[in-house]
Amino acid sequence: MATPKDLFIDANVFLSFYEASSDALLELAKIATVIKTGKTTLWLPDQVKREFWKNREGTISAALREFEKFSGLGSVPRLVREDAQFQQLQKLDEDLESKKAEIIARVRQEVIEERTTADTEIRKLFELANEINTAGEIFAEANERSLRRSPPGKNDALGDRLAWMALLKTVPAKTNLHVISGDGDFASELNQNEIKPYLQAEWLTKKQGTVKLWKRASQFLAAHFPDAATAIEIERTLMVESLEKSPNFATTHSAIAQFSDLSHLTPPLIDRVANAILVNTQIRWLRKDEDVKTFISNFLANYQGQLAPAVKEELAKLLQE
Repeated sequence: MATPKDLFIDANVFLSFYEASSDALLELAKIATVIKTGKTTLWLPDQVKREFWKNREGTISAALREFEKFSGLGSVPRLVREDAQFQQLQKLDEDLESKKAEIIARVRQEVIEERTTADTEIRKLFELANEINTAGEIFAEANERSLRRSPPGKNDALGDRLAWMALLKTVPAKTNLHVISGDGDFASELNQNEIKPYLQAEWLTKKQGTVKLWKRASQFLAAHFPDAATAIEIERTLMVESLEKSPNFATTHSAIAQFSDLSHLTPPLIDRVANAILVNTQIRWLRKDEDVKTFISNFLANYQGQLAPAVKEELAKLLQE
């Protein structure tokens, strides 16, 4: 599947990472990798940043309160209390509560200092994004939109409308936009997994493109990088893709330059690299150039044990030609 190019992430998605599992935080690193490789552009209306920082503390406080309210043993039946090992259980419970309080105190300090893992990853994404100033004309049109109650957004709320107008005014024409939002304001009332028809029609009319809604970052990544479990696998996948599709000598040299480190190639990617070397004439014609020859030689040395015998033989012959 072709790599998506233009992406918008709603504030509610960034906030959700304070409540999510550690696995979910990996999705932020994956998105950052895709942006850094130049395959995707993240558009960031400044309103999204304002909403994020405004609601960050409240979101974290709610998550911590949820964790704190579950305490130890609770109500214990007398039959359990009479068991010979109940006192040991009671001691474990006391130790657990003590450790829990210690961890919560430490986390609260990390939150105050903005140095949680989520803070670090979100700040990276903000730095990589194309930020859009929503003042002036964008604000005026978003305000009019809120008075008209045009989507997206609840009632006459301004936030989502500011973000949408910023995208309409700034993103290039003929762009197919991917929107990640989990709160329903961008979603169709008939199908929560689809963008509102009003927004789709507006984007088509004004930008001559399409809009695809994703409820979670993980859905977006799974659709476009189904085999990538980590950020580095996404990076390697995009590197291999550039090698496969290289249309000329200049891009071939550029693609091969990315492979200064040949590690972390999964079996499917190993097969794809071998096939690219053997099938893409732009690579074959350059096989005697020092960088290309070294790349093929190193690839063969690193992965000969994982290549089919016929493929390994063809690569070896190519080096000798």
